[in-house]
Amino acid sequence: MLIETRNPDGPQPDFDGAAEANHRIANHLAILAGMVRLQSQRLKQLSQPIHPAEAAMSLADIGARLETIAELHKALARLPHDETVVLDSYLRDVVANVVNSLSGAAQTKLELNIDAACRFGSKRTLNIALIACEVVTNSMKYAHPSGVSGRLAVTCNCAGADLILQIEDDGVGLPEGVDPQTSGNVGFKVIRALAADLGAQISFHSDELGVTFRLVMPKAGIAAPAQNNGVAASRSG
Repeated sequence: MLIETRNPDGPQPDFDGAAEANHRIANHLAILAGMVRLQSQRLKQLSQPIHPAEAAMSLADIGARLETIAELHKALARLPHDETVVLDSYLRDVVANVVNSLSGAAQTKLELNIDAACRFGSKRTLNIALIACEVVTNSMKYAHPSGVSGRLAVTCNCAGADLILQIEDDGVGLPEGVDPQTSGNVGFKVIRALAADLGAQISFHSDELGVTFRLVMPKAGIAAPAQNNGVAASRSG
């Protein structure tokens, strides 16, 4: 993973690296805990016992989220506090890990086009990656229910004032009547909560050619304070 350190030769303020690392890890794990609680609430509401395959998929989802956080901390642990993360290699690793863990027998053609100029602090980087993780997970699970091979394209551009993240699959589209902006599905809830924490706008387009997800986030900072949604943790990166 590439890392840019700001003003490496200038004077550095007093900094308690261990305390900052502990705070950062606590926040990131709080985000994950919120996601797991949402999943637990969904399972409690089921009227029938959960099928072993669904239980295995739920655990795989949690594993993918843990790997997303772990990959970020592997890099951050070696750095001073005044850093920004280059999103390119980190996001590539996250998406590839999800695809590899959920592909099964069918192979997914993964296309990645991520702008190397995209750099953010750890909190914003993690939120962007977790959103990508959720969208890719949904595509891997539902785009091709017959089990055929598919295509997944992830693009991320930082030209202009906004970051634009777009994820497209070539599957069957969303089920009729499902609105990702209001759905109670855990993955959609997580995506909406993390996007709100970033001050980002999200949209989904679905038809018989697949689903396209698009996130637009101001690079300058969070546009509005996040609401208490049970997923996002305090302190922006």
